[in-house]
Order: sequence, then structure tokens, then C-alpha cells
Amino acid sequence: MINNSVDAGPDRAPRPPLAPRTGKARPAADAPTGGDDLIMNAIALAGVDLAALESDYAEASGSRFADVTLASSNWRHAAFADCSFSGCDLANAEFVESGWQRVEVRHSRMLGLQASGCSWKNVVIADTMINLANLRFLQAERVRFENCVLAGTDFGSSRLVDVVFADCDLTEAEFSNASLSRVRFERCRLVRIGGVAGLAGATVDRADLLELAETLAAALGIGVDDGSTQP
Repeated sequence: MINNSVDAGPDRAPRPPLAPRTGKARPAADAPTGGDDLIMNAIALAGVDLAALESDYAEASGSRFADVTLASSNWRHAAFADCSFSGCDLANAEFVESGWQRVEVRHSRMLGLQASGCSWKNVVIADTMINLANLRFLQAERVRFENCVLAGTDFGSSRLVDVVFADCDLTEAEFSNASLSRVRFERCRLVRIGGVAGLAGATVDRADLLELAETLAAALGIGVDDGSTQP
């Protein structure tokens, strides 16, 4: 059952994400060119075009990416730790079965992101369009989405622990078979949510629950009379 309390107590408060450690990042001499076993440690990339780059088993740590184009790039089995992305284009990028640990993405574009089967721990995504993304089977712990467009994003069969959605548009997002623990929705748009039963265990702002009510009623087979039907 969805908890609609505005104050659910300390046991329901999600733990905040830890910030990435990128203080030692230095400008890279050359832009990555892809391929197997790509290593990017403590580098700073700015204004680089990595669109359509492909790499197996890439590793990035302590690195900063600013205004980098990663659209349609493919990062299979990649590991990103202590990394930040600012003003980047990750539209249709693939991170299938990859791991993110202490990663921040801000003011970026992640339309159609493919992150099925990924593990995200201590991740912040803010002021970013991540609509129509595939986040099925995502293992997310201590993750915060803030001021994001998540319309049509698929969280099916995902496991979300200590996750906050703040000021996000989740219109037509999908939560079928999702597992939620210590998850909060704050000032979010929750219209036509798919798999609404997957929100069980979440805490929703009272104002947000009013938008969600029609979807909940439909899922339970409850008809809603708006008063327009004549006897």
C-alpha cells in the first residue's frame, strides 16, 4: 500500500547519496577512442565528441565530463566511479549491465538512455531530461532524481532503495514488478503511471497523491463519476 503521509518518520527517510570525489582530475591529453579495456582515471574532458564510441569493459574513476557528446555511445559492462557529467549529451547511450558508484549527472540530456540491468549506488541526476529511458532491472541504492523529466521511463522489475524523486515529471512512467524501499516522491507529476502496484512501499506527497488517484482507481477497477453522467 502506498504511504501518503507527508511525514512518515525517520525509518522511512531515504539515505542521501554520497558525492563523487573528482578533485584530482586533470585535462586529458587525448580523447578516448573506444575499444576493449578503455581506462579513464582522474581525467577531465571538456567539449569532446564521443558520439557512437563503443567500448567493452571500460573503467572510469575520479573523472569529470563537461559538455561532452556521448550520444549513441555504447559502454558494455562499464564501471564508472567518482565521476561527474555536466552539460553532456547521453541521448540513446547504452550502459547495459554497467555499474555507477558516486556519479553525478547535471544539466544533461539522457533521452532514450539504455541502462537495463545496471547497478547505481550514490547517484544524483539533476536538471536533466531522461525521458523514455530503459531502466528495467535497475538496482538503485541511494539515488536522487531532482528536477528531471522522466516521462515514459521504464523502471519495470527494478529494485529501488533509498531513492528520492523531487520535482520530477513521471508521466506514463512504468513500474511493473518494481520493488521499492524507502522511496519518496516529492512534488512530482504522477499521471498515467503504468504498473502502479509497483509503487507499493513508496511515500508520496499528499498533493501528488491526488494526481495518482485516477490511476490507482483504474488499477483497482474502480469507476470514477465526475458528476457529468445524467440519471
